[in-house]
Amino acid sequence: MKTFASKFIVCAALLAAATGTAYAQQYKLRIAHALAPSEPIHQVSLDFAKAVEQRTQGRVQIQVFPSEQLGINKDMLEQVRQGAPIIQIADAGFMSDYVADFGVLNGPYLISDPADFKKLLNSDIYRDMLDKSQKAGLHPLAFNFYFGSRNMLGRKPFRSPADLQGVTVRIPPNPLWVETFKALGRAARRCPGPRSTRHSLRTSSMPWKHPWPRWWRPSSRRSARSSR
Repeated sequence: MKTFASKFIVCAALLAAATGTAYAQQYKLRIAHALAPSEPIHQVSLDFAKAVEQRTQGRVQIQVFPSEQLGINKDMLEQVRQGAPIIQIADAGFMSDYVADFGVLNGPYLISDPADFKKLLNSDIYRDMLDKSQKAGLHPLAFNFYFGSRNMLGRKPFRSPADLQGVTVRIPPNPLWVETFKALGRAARRCPGPRSTRHSLRTSSMPWKHPWPRWWRPSSRRSARSSR
């Protein structure tokens, strides 16, 4: 199963909005995500934090917290809605708890080429989602980057829904993927990111649905070999 897996950034404070006297103040923000420190997104977040601090001459400082150190995606989004100075990185499926249509952005078989995703981001449909999300207390900053295609990882190939007969699949805990596997008539177990990664490296009894970059990194390969 493959799809374009977008990521989004939600921020409780608008960096560019600080001007005049307010801009002279110092702001401290936190970036949080569920991925490991070895992930490219974590490195990009560190680079972003460094660039912001340099361009604001130290007036805006950002700390980056990987591996759900501050909490799971759902809990962090609730903190953002309450006004916490947090930038949360997570896929669009988690936004569907607040704006149902956002789940479509991470839906299976949505597009054939990742480049086509830009057309959706320039559409009236997406602009309507943004309006609704702001009313829900969330401010998406970016969806225009590629995280990887979704894949089914297990002890055997999965080439059709029939191959999932009698199989329970680990999925992210968001409505989009729950409904996807329900439509396929297959069982799925919600499992937060880091937990599903660690569990998949210890046992192959339950398949795992994740983007390929999430699996194919040096630390994962070493752990996979050592668990055989």
